[in-house]
Amino acid sequence: MGRERWHSRAAFVLAAIGSAVGLGNIWRFPYMAYNNGGGAFLIPYFFALLIIGIPVMIIEFGLGSKMQAGPSYALEKVKKGTGWIGWGAVIVSYLLVAYYAIIIAWCWVFLFKSITVAWAGHEKVFFFEKILQISKDPASIGGFSVPVLIGSLITWITIYLIIFKGLGPIGKVAKITVILPIILLAIIFIRGITLPGSIKGIIFYLQPNFSKLLNAGVWISAFGQIFFSLSLGMGVMIAYSSFIPRDSDVNNNSFITCFANCGVSFFAGFAVFTLSLIHI
Repeated sequence: MGRERWHSRAAFVLAAIGSAVGLGNIWRFPYMAYNNGGGAFLIPYFFALLIIGIPVMIIEFGLGSKMQAGPSYALEKVKKGTGWIGWGAVIVSYLLVAYYAIIIAWCWVFLFKSITVAWAGHEKVFFFEKILQISKDPASIGGFSVPVLIGSLITWITIYLIIFKGLGPIGKVAKITVILPIILLAIIFIRGITLPGSIKGIIFYLQPNFSKLLNAGVWISAFGQIFFSLSLGMGVMIAYSSFIPRDSDVNNNSFITCFANCGVSFFAGFAVFTLSLIHI
């Protein structure tokens, strides 16, 4: 029996974009841009994309499609004794999935509580005390939050239902999970631009401080953001591309994935900063 394949090139590309786009794009990128020179941050950011992001993405897509194996076995085929690097990437990816699963559990709780806007006027108390039930210090174990536990169970059951039948359901879900957040960002932006202070927020986001470009830390942040937001070095892209044919156009797929990811980051900045100065 041959290796399973993505049902279409679009399914593969959307899945890759879905893996890349996340909190690193929607929340971390706007923060990094504002904290590192505003619009000037785009210079090292896109420089890092061109000289590191796209080339490494091409390598990972090419490695997976050429070796037709996940990260550990693909690296082992390249050079014996390097498979452990791939396993390290898999472990890191699992930790990230576990981390995001908890965040999604919070989202389930907030979705249910939004029916009555239970946090109205007391956001910090609601989140930290009622939902998370944070203990006084790390040494105090405390109890656990039942709402978050239920949200976690819903999340993991959903993950299982998506992946247990292979690539088919993953490709179908990717069409929703990639496109829907972009639509939601557009709605947030349209709503935000109509609110007082939205233009000031956008100015805060884009106003360049070119003096920041003389700071090596800004360039390091830009390169780190590229690796973080594109999920490079995590083994995910190698695994995904191992299910495409060996003769696939990995170069074009890489360009589409990288530019789509960075485009979402840039647009997310507008959506976030139209709301950022309302209470200032």
